[in-house]
Amino acid sequence: MKLLLATILLSISFTSLTQCVDTSSVSVLKKYKSLEKAMLDPESVEYLDLSKSGLKSLPEDVYALKNLKVLILDRNKLSELPEKIGNLRCLKVLSAEKNKLTQIDNGVFRLKSLEELNLANNKITAIP
Repeated sequence: MKLLLATILLSISFTSLTQCVDTSSVSVLKKYKSLEKAMLDPESVEYLDLSKSGLKSLPEDVYALKNLKVLILDRNKLSELPEKIGNLRCLKVLSAEKNKLTQIDNGVFRLKSLEELNLANNKITAIP
């Protein structure tokens, strides 16, 4: 009986870790405009706007934001969205408008919760 109970609890815990909890609509999420502030409580961050930050690559800390639903990367100098972006399983909105992207990598296609993708005004020549 103890083994069965432990198995059930482990199963429930694992399931909750792999699912995205929909606590609120995208329009009412608390918006973070600083990665430093977001990293003070990474579990609570659902909306991160890093527009006009002069980014040439996506900071590694972004991948620690497991509950991230909205990621805005507009008007930076990104030449790619790394394969690792596919690890952001809760992401619903991804915007990387006005960057230097030339292709769409496979990581974007692994974002199963993605509802909105904005890659306008880049240098993308083909869509796989």
